[in-house]
Amino acid sequence: MALRRRHKPTDQSKIDATPPWETRRHDEPEPTAGPYDVRDAPDDGLVRVDLGALRVPVRAGMEMRLDMNEAQQVIAVTLVNKDGQMQIGVFAAPRNEGIWEDIRKEIRDSIVSQRGLARDRADGPFGTELVGTLKGDGGNSPVRFLGVDGPRWFVRGMLLGSAAAEAAKARPFEDAFRNTVVVRGSEPLPVRDPVPLQLPREAAEQLEALGETPPDDAASP
Repeated sequence: MALRRRHKPTDQSKIDATPPWETRRHDEPEPTAGPYDVRDAPDDGLVRVDLGALRVPVRAGMEMRLDMNEAQQVIAVTLVNKDGQMQIGVFAAPRNEGIWEDIRKEIRDSIVSQRGLARDRADGPFGTELVGTLKGDGGNSPVRFLGVDGPRWFVRGMLLGSAAAEAAKARPFEDAFRNTVVVRGSEPLPVRDPVPLQLPREAAEQLEALGETPPDDAASP
C-alpha cells in the first residue's frame, strides 16, 4: 500500500473546510412583546408577584392560586375571577425553535379523544391559539389555550369558564398573560419540562409560622 505524505494544512485550507463564524454562532433571540422575557421586561410600574421563573401581575378583583404537584413543588399559577380562570405555566424549550405548534396538536388530539371539540384559531391576540369545549359531567365547558414561544421557554395559558367564550370577559386574563415576565434562568432542563416556580417569600414565611414545611426553595425571593 502506497503511503502519501500528509501536508500541513494552510490557513486557506482551514478557511475552506470551516463554515464562516456567522453560520455557527447562535442568533440573538427576537425581542419578546408579552409575555416578556426578563431582558425585555418593561419598566411599567405594574406590581407583579415574584414566583421565580414567572412574575405575574396583580389585578384588582382577581385571585391568585398556586398549583403544586405531589412533591409539593409549585408548577403553575392560576388566576381566578367571577368569569373564569386561567392557568399559566412555563416550560423549557429550545433556544431558537418554537414548540407551540406541536403542543397545540397534541392538546387538540387529547381533547378530541375525550369527545370534546377543538380547533385552531389563527387570529388570536397572541397568534394561533386553540379553542373548543371540554366534555364534563355538567355538560360542555368552553376552553382556550394560549401559547407563546420565547428564548428557551414556552408559556401556556389555559382559560376556562365564560371568559373562554366571551371576548370582554377574557380581556383581564389576556392582559395578565401579556404582562407576565419570564425568568428562565441558565439551568439546563429537558425540552417541555416545567420550569420550577417558587412560593413568594411572604407565603413561605406564613407556612413556616404555621409549622408547615414549604418546598426547599420556597424561602427564595
